Amino acid sequence: MQLYKRTSGRVLLLTLALAMLLSITAFAEKIGDGTVTADSLRLRKEAGTESAVLSMLTNGTKMDVLEEAGDWYLVSYRSLMGYVHRDYVDFAPVIAAEEAETAEGEADAAEAAELALSMVSIQPEEEAESACASLQQEIVDYACSLIGCRYVYGGTSPSGGFDCSGFTMYVYGQFGYSLPHASSSQGGYGTPVAKDDLQMGDMILFSNGGPISHVGIYIGDGKFVHASSSRTGYVVVSGLSESYWVSRYYGARRFVTE
Repeated sequence: MQLYKRTSGRVLLLTLALAMLLSITAFAEKIGDGTVTADSLRLRKEAGTESAVLSMLTNGTKMDVLEEAGDWYLVSYRSLMGYVHRDYVDFAPVIAAEEAETAEGEADAAEAAELALSMVSIQPEEEAESACASLQQEIVDYACSLIGCRYVYGGTSPSGGFDCSGFTMYVYGQFGYSLPHASSSQGGYGTPVAKDDLQMGDMILFSNGGPISHVGIYIGDGKFVHASSSRTGYVVVSGLSESYWVSRYYGARRFVTE
């Protein structure tokens, strides 16, 4: 079964690479640069509010605009391609140059061929790890975009404020992970992670001797973002090495896996 999965993965990558070469003329040039102007903007699979959400883009996110589709732009962001509503994007069109068409065309073709060959050589395990790391980074970026939101007991939204479990429930919920609004219950979700194996996007759990009483999201370099407390008043970044958190550290759970 494992050999079948590996072989299927390579066949899929080869198919994608060939598809890229066949369609390179359709997406070789962008029509402009886009910058997100809203606090958060959904990147959707199709041009419509009912379409599936591929990712959440924060204010200031840059993307390549590939074409206009009514009230929507088809854009490319990192490894994703989807649609965003044009009302929330600052669009700067590309001014087409009339010269160097042949040279640029040859360069694009060579680059596309090199990219396709590199894609074929990527092992399925490496591809999965890359996708996993990308999603972890997106979760951290989105969580950090909420720094400064008010702490409100029972709060579950940027506009209404957050408490600790409301913050984690909201952030992970934007990426398809459904959690209850209770820190003691959230500790039962995901996969347990050792403290020396923490990765970006892991949920950090704290306790004061009893059930889990506080949660946050690990952002790397020994730090985590969380809706701290009514005393602190906001979503902030803290360090796991701080004595207060060292004494209360309980464990961690991971949602983003291969």
